[in-house]
Amino acid sequence: MRLSFLQRPPAYDEIVDLTMFKFISGDDKIYTSQDYESYLQTQRTLLDDTLTEHLIQSVRSGNEERMLSTLEELFLQLQTMKYSECKFQLSLLFFTIVKSFNKLTSIQSVDSIENHLKHFSTLSEVSDWLKEELLRIIHLLTSQKGFSRKDKVVEEMVEYVHYHIHDPMLSVDEIAEHVSLSKKYVRQLFDEVRGVSLSSYILNARIDKVKELLRNTDLPITDISQQSGFQTKSHFFTAFKKAMGMTPSQYRLSSNEANA
Repeated sequence: MRLSFLQRPPAYDEIVDLTMFKFISGDDKIYTSQDYESYLQTQRTLLDDTLTEHLIQSVRSGNEERMLSTLEELFLQLQTMKYSECKFQLSLLFFTIVKSFNKLTSIQSVDSIENHLKHFSTLSEVSDWLKEELLRIIHLLTSQKGFSRKDKVVEEMVEYVHYHIHDPMLSVDEIAEHVSLSKKYVRQLFDEVRGVSLSSYILNARIDKVKELLRNTDLPITDISQQSGFQTKSHFFTAFKKAMGMTPSQYRLSSNEANA
């Protein structure tokens, strides 16, 4: 008799994950309950959503080096998940890629994602395929339409923002000087290409940095505020609560509970 998901005892899922370790680790061996126990100590349940966003941005900007390093970080996180959760997060990652580059991907539709994933026997194989796939998409974007001068300048601004996000003195003036354009034109150009003001983008990038540090470190919230480039505590707390609908402490608590 086949058990439904709701009828399965916890031991059932543990046995399934134990038999699927080869997919995660790539090692061809017989796994034991001790492997499972050590594995649970490093377990995650969610991918860092900012990494997925950075992955898509790096492909769009044609930045191969950044794409490869971001992809490596994503798969390091996938390696710390149970088999079932890993496959689910892979499906979400593939969905995001197909949605972002639907006319350029080898996967022709969202419906075919699950069937495509069945072709891989290990997580390493998925990583290798996706690396080649994203490199191919970058080359297609470059060769078919290329990147206009405007796109390149805006992507240079984006890279500069993320590299200097910790600096509280980061400003539109500084970015305009970096790309050798007037402040007025830089504002207009960024809004035209990205559909959001440069000032708003900088603030959103700071919020994303805060979220990343709250989820992945035990740093005091004051230190996180400083590392994310906020000049004052009051601005930090006001901006974060307005963006997320909760305080930084509440966000950290909810993230920890989700990963528990």
